[in-house]
Amino acid sequence: MVFKFISKKDLFLDERFAKGITKNSKRERRTSFKTITDIHVIKIEKFNKKGELLSTLYNINLPGFPMEIFKINLNKRGVERSGFSNEDIEHSLNDLVKENIFKVMEYNGQHRYVMVDKGLHLFMKKLLLLLNYILYKMDLVWIFLHRPSREDIKWLELFIGIEDTKEKINELKEYRKRYRKNKKQSIEAKKEITTLRKR
Repeated sequence: MVFKFISKKDLFLDERFAKGITKNSKRERRTSFKTITDIHVIKIEKFNKKGELLSTLYNINLPGFPMEIFKINLNKRGVERSGFSNEDIEHSLNDLVKENIFKVMEYNGQHRYVMVDKGLHLFMKKLLLLLNYILYKMDLVWIFLHRPSREDIKWLELFIGIEDTKEKINELKEYRKRYRKNKKQSIEAKKEITTLRKR
């Protein structure tokens, strides 16, 4: 998809990632840009063995999220069954806009909700990383130590939604069959469960 509102004049190097603005390898180079409106663009250049440029690709990441995606994600986690309608969700998000926690920006005719406070946005991203780290540890527990309990399943449904939880439970069954009898992997997994790594 080509975004008509981005031109080369709008792009500048993303200084927040100064150490990794450009990542080079023998066959690929990645450069991080952003625009005034916080659109992040990753330029990916691929080379042949002689160092000649073969192709240039651009990955575009828009800030924030559209209302419909926000509703879908909340409903996946059972918000709708808790008595909250889509209208309630929409009003709640618009209240956050009034409180200046979110702002509304338009990209290609679509409204997107963007967190105003960069510090709060960073905090939320770190919480998401922490959740993913916990889920990774719990996957190891459920594969190598014991199956998910009813309480575990309820906890999963809260964080990843009912449908995704069903898929994960089925995946865990397959992983248990495949890996649990492997003594070496079992020992390594149990060690990993009790190891805290810096994130």
